[in-house]
Amino acid sequence: MMIKNLKLAALNSLMWNAVEKMSGQALRFILTIVIARLVSPADFGLIAMLSIFLSVAQSFIDCGFYNALVQKQDRTEVDYSTMFYSNVLISVVVYFFLYWSAPYIASFYSQPELKQITRVMGVSLIISAFRIVQQAKLVIALNFRIQAVFSVIAVVVSGLIGIYMAYHQFGVWALVVQSLVSAFISTVSFWIYSRWMPLWTFSIQSFQELFSFGSKLLLAGVLHTIYSNLYTIVIGRKFSSVDLGFFSRGQTMAYFVPSNMTNIVTMAMYPILCSIQDDYVKLKKTFKVYIRLVCFIFFPIMIILAVLSEPIIKIVLTDKWLPSVFYVQILCIAYMWDPLMRINANILSVVGRTDYSLKSEIIKKVISVIVLFITIPFGIDVMCIGLALYCIIDLLVSTYYVKRIIGLGFWDEMRNIYAFFILSLVIGGVVFVVNIFVESDLLKIFIGTLVGIGLYISMCIIFRIKEVFDFWSIINSYLLQKK
Repeated sequence: MMIKNLKLAALNSLMWNAVEKMSGQALRFILTIVIARLVSPADFGLIAMLSIFLSVAQSFIDCGFYNALVQKQDRTEVDYSTMFYSNVLISVVVYFFLYWSAPYIASFYSQPELKQITRVMGVSLIISAFRIVQQAKLVIALNFRIQAVFSVIAVVVSGLIGIYMAYHQFGVWALVVQSLVSAFISTVSFWIYSRWMPLWTFSIQSFQELFSFGSKLLLAGVLHTIYSNLYTIVIGRKFSSVDLGFFSRGQTMAYFVPSNMTNIVTMAMYPILCSIQDDYVKLKKTFKVYIRLVCFIFFPIMIILAVLSEPIIKIVLTDKWLPSVFYVQILCIAYMWDPLMRINANILSVVGRTDYSLKSEIIKKVISVIVLFITIPFGIDVMCIGLALYCIIDLLVSTYYVKRIIGLGFWDEMRNIYAFFILSLVIGGVVFVVNIFVESDLLKIFIGTLVGIGLYISMCIIFRIKEVFDFWSIINSYLLQKK
């Protein structure tokens, strides 16, 4: 009974957090698609070139304090205030370093316009630093709904401004302003809602405690961020901005679901797992519940997206983006493992083994760089295939350390989720065959999605997959509460 209740609680948290967060991200995705129809692939390529510098800068600003504060059980107002002042001060320092580096970034890519773009977009780092504490407080309180509301507001306003500027031929600056407006509105929303104000105090002891935990996460996070953007650097440097634009758009489409699912799962599970971090038996059971739930939802979505990628790109982005199709297809296979990879990495943080987090990230990233440089001479297509192979290696390394803590290794996890993988491949094959006989791209998307989802649910019912019945229980429960 305890495990059943645990599963239902986990599913409830995960599902409604997903619905609320994905609504905002779906709006962002749709608005970005509209902008993509108005600007060139080269403009998107310019923004993609900056992604690694902005992402690494953001990692340094957070310094792992965010996770450290959520993980800490005896947090105080002094901790919150110390974290706030640290984040803001570091953001200013990081921005000035980025401002100084702008000419060198432009020179590295041989794109002079990047100098000004870097200096303007970097302002968003300082703006975002002002809301990290408020965001952490909402996560600790498991209040995901209000965060989704803020996200929707920021996405809609910034997206409409971006569309207006793109329509009036502002080009890449439409994307720059969209990013700044989104950061500003999100920060203002958090401040208005939380009404939290920092104390006029800064505790060295609190800083040391938070940094002691967060510093290893910082290093692990920076390594992961650099790797995540390494392909962008290589393609931007070795190939053209147009090639990078196609890759970036394909990567964005393939990574839309996994990136959001990873954030959703992490936000939903991290506070819950931290609350039982000392009970390894319960921790293992809860961890297995999350793994099954994620793969049950996630695998079929990624396979269907891979199969339908060509008609989707034709409809939403137009034929000028067709070179992105292969990247979407192969990266869907690569990124379908991403939430599982991040969940495994996250459990190390939950139990306070940030040393394991750092070790595993170093090992994985060394391997990833080797794979990347082996595949570079063969072109972008082979680089993407290498990325897909690396994702399995990443999972192998992460589960090695997880097994040392809670006794759940790679093959244990595969036995736990293999049914979802097989069923997803089956529906992918069926959707592919069905679409051979359909000419209209719009009908391919509609029929393919309908057939894929319908067949998947039917097979789950036939094979008595528990998660489909749990979903039904949660939906029934939610609807009854609304009456």
